[in-house]
Amino acid sequence: MALSQEIAERERAEKDLLDAEQFFHATIDSLSDHVLVLDEAGSVIHANKSWCDFSLYASAGFSYLHLCETDRRWFGNSGIEFACGIRSVIWGMPSSFALEYEYRSGDASVEEQSRWFQGKVSRFAGGGPLRVVVTHIDITKRKTMERALQQSQRQLRQLAEHLETAKEDERKRISRDIHDELGQNLLALRIDISMLAARTEHSHPHLYQRVAKVLGNVDATIKSVRGIMNELRPLVLDLGLQAALEWQIKDFKKRSGIACELLVPDDAVFAAIGSKVNIVLFRIVQEGLTNVLRHARATRVELCLQAQDEQLILSIRDDGVGVGPEQGKQSGGFGLLGIAERIAALGGDFDFGSSRSGPGCSLIVRIPLAGQGQRPDEVDCR
Repeated sequence: MALSQEIAERERAEKDLLDAEQFFHATIDSLSDHVLVLDEAGSVIHANKSWCDFSLYASAGFSYLHLCETDRRWFGNSGIEFACGIRSVIWGMPSSFALEYEYRSGDASVEEQSRWFQGKVSRFAGGGPLRVVVTHIDITKRKTMERALQQSQRQLRQLAEHLETAKEDERKRISRDIHDELGQNLLALRIDISMLAARTEHSHPHLYQRVAKVLGNVDATIKSVRGIMNELRPLVLDLGLQAALEWQIKDFKKRSGIACELLVPDDAVFAAIGSKVNIVLFRIVQEGLTNVLRHARATRVELCLQAQDEQLILSIRDDGVGVGPEQGKQSGGFGLLGIAERIAALGGDFDFGSSRSGPGCSLIVRIPLAGQGQRPDEVDCR
């Protein structure tokens, strides 16, 4: 009696398990994604209609692991990698796995027939035999949109770089035109007025006073023109980055009264920098010092320029009020956005926020020299 009851209970459990599996298979048959159910050996025990229509393989009875490893329509080694992922799930390490891959559904030479999928593997072993569910989701449209977006971003970056170059060229042209035309005319005018002042100093005192005022106005105009020229593009840039940075720091100290120091562990670094990077670094320093003057309330600024791990590293640190965590994450204003675009166009990156080595704020810029190196932490030039 007890034996027959045990047999009946076992048959009932097997029937419930079979019904549950049939329900599970019916459920995945209704899905538009390509879904397979594998056993612990990696063989297909069920595949929905979407998979069969796509793959033209039988719905059951073949080794899916073998298919992944031998089907040449998987791009690169994706099939082998996916098979390894399935095995790791079967072994329980981990319990799920996902992989995005490219699959050539027809002639591999025809690019239009290449499609993208996201393969997902999940393990089920709750009280019954081990089952592994493999789902392939067609993400071709998403990948196409991502590629189009990346292409648009590249084109926008190229356009921004072109506009930046054109702007620098225009600044250079205007600055030189001012120097050659307006500057020389003002200098000639000053010489004439100086001669008139020398002749009238003793013979015509009242006229001399008027001439002296005119001479002062001319001097003020010359000074203003020089300031405009330096704002557009300092002529000292033609002497190289080192001279330009030293001039910029000297001018900053004069205008702000803030102590500022440039540290260059090895002067040979300037020889490794091209003219395009020279302009970018100068503008970054210019923008950085302007931000310090406007916002930092600092008493000291330190700049460091050096090469490390195939990268050119520029750091600007101050001892001011610093920035909060949220401020560091935000782009701030167009100044930082401009810095970001300039650096990105050169394949570099930057960090901005409160300094980790003390009070104040730090801006760390990294630009590849010959190739991509490791990203160093903040460089301490002290």
